[in-house]
Amino acid sequence: MVRVTAIFLTLFFAGSAAADDWKEYENRDYSFTIHFPMDPTVETATYQAADGRSFSAHVFSATQETTRSASS
Repeated sequence: MVRVTAIFLTLFFAGSAAADDWKEYENRDYSFTIHFPMDPTVETATYQAADGRSFSAHVFSATQETTRSASS
C-alpha cells in the first residue's frame, strides 16, 4: 500500500511545478522519497479496498497560496 501511494504521488507531481522550487522529502519509516514545494502535512486516514477490507493510510499534502495537492 505504501509503495502504491509513493508511486502515485511521484506520478501526480511529475508534471507539476518546476522541480527546482521543490524540496526533497524523505520518509524513512515507509522507505520513500518525494519532492514537495514545502514540508508536507501528514494525516492518517482509512483506505477502503474494492473487496471491502480497510487499511490504514497516510496522506501527505502541501498547501500553496492558490493550490492544494494531496493524495492518499
